[in-house]
Parts: sequence; C-alpha cells; structure tokens
Amino acid sequence: MQNNPVSFVDKRVATEMPEVVRKATQEAIDKETQKIEKELGINGLLAKLSQVLGKDDLEKIKKLWNDANARPVRVGILGKCGVGKSTTVNNLFQGELEEIEPITLSTSRLGVGNSVAQYKKYKLPKGGRLTIVDLPGYGRDLVEDESYQEIYLKELKNCDIIILIIQANSSDLVDDQVMIQTLIEWKKAGLI
Repeated sequence: MQNNPVSFVDKRVATEMPEVVRKATQEAIDKETQKIEKELGINGLLAKLSQVLGKDDLEKIKKLWNDANARPVRVGILGKCGVGKSTTVNNLFQGELEEIEPITLSTSRLGVGNSVAQYKKYKLPKGGRLTIVDLPGYGRDLVEDESYQEIYLKELKNCDIIILIIQANSSDLVDDQVMIQTLIEWKKAGLI
C-alpha cells in the first residue's frame, strides 16, 4: 500500500498564502505599534513631561532617547557546531544584511564552521539596526571549546541579548546543558 497524501489545497493558494499571512500579520503589528507609540512612546511621554519640565530638560531627554536608539542592539548567537546558527540568523531577521565583518582573534581554523566571531549588521524594515554576533560553534573538540572561551567572554559581555540555538530533534543535549550552566556562572561572576 502506497502512502500518497492527498492535498486539499490548490498549489497556487499554498504558495500565495504565506505572503497573505505575512501581510496581515505586518498590518496588525503596525496597528498595535501605533497604539503603543501613542500611549507609551517617547512622543506621548514627552507630551506628559512637558507639563512639568522645561524645554531644555525635554530636549536633553529626547537627545538621550535618540542616542540610545542610534546604537544597534547586539545579539550574541551561540550553539553547537553545525546546529545552524548562521542559517537561523539569516532566516530569523527579516532585515537587509548590510555588512559581515569577521572579528579576528587568535584561534585555529579546523575546516568546519566559523572559528572567529562575525558581526552581521542588519538594517531593519521598520528602521533601526541590529548587530548579530555570530559566535563559533562548540561541542566538536574539548581543546577547541577551551580556545573559544576567550571569544565568548569577550563578545558576550558586549551583547544586549544572548540566544542559544539548540537542535530540537536531537537527544544529545549534554553540550548545550553545559553551555547553559556556563553562561549562568559567567553571569553570576559578572563576566558577561
């Protein structure tokens, strides 16, 4: 007996559907963003503060806000070697990749994946920028993992967010568990 699934969706509809869903989702996000901006955004906040602060103080607050938003958010990406960190990053952020810049530290290249951190700078569709720090993968070799610690500590302490990519269909999670515990210990020690 052959296993031939029956498709109840027209192929044309199936290929157009993701775009329709993406457009509807973006419209809903835009509407909610405008609502939040009006209620809680910087302009709403400045309007409320204008009742109690002078013009100079308002300008200082606005400058601080603009300076903070001008700096791209830095996201550190960690995971086992070969888990698909770079692929996940490239597919996760819908921004336009502006630049890839390797950060060279003294490590050895063993032929698979990155052995240095890479900065990937994205221009986001709604404005703003995002810098991804794509770190070398761990779990292939103990000596190599030890050499990457220097890179991890140097780069992660400058990241605003750390994302650990874990392979969902793998039962071998020991290396990931060790990395999670290591990150917790580094955080407690103030290293990141």
